[in-house]
Amino acid sequence: MSHIAYVHQFRYLSHIIADDYKNDADIMREIRNLFYRTNMLIGRFAKCSVDVKIMLLKSQCLCVYDTVLWKFYKTTVMNKLKSAYDRCIKMFFGYSGVFLVLSH
Repeated sequence: MSHIAYVHQFRYLSHIIADDYKNDADIMREIRNLFYRTNMLIGRFAKCSVDVKIMLLKSQCLCVYDTVLWKFYKTTVMNKLKSAYDRCIKMFFGYSGVFLVLSH
């Protein structure tokens, strides 16, 4: 007879599913991925024009398809995601204190 192991969270199709139905761990995973993708873009495309950077940012960092799955999360974790998104935009475009609006 085999035993089934009980875990508090597991990864399924690159999403973290927790036993308490909260999505905080999955949002934190997305924050790490956002910084990873932004740093990759900075390393490879730092000298490109602003138009090219906007297109790259939209295609690589704004494709967050799993947000529709997030229903139960702490407000502080969602604020961290917003703050990380703002920081990544500033880092990619080289701004230190200016907020950039993607209008293209």
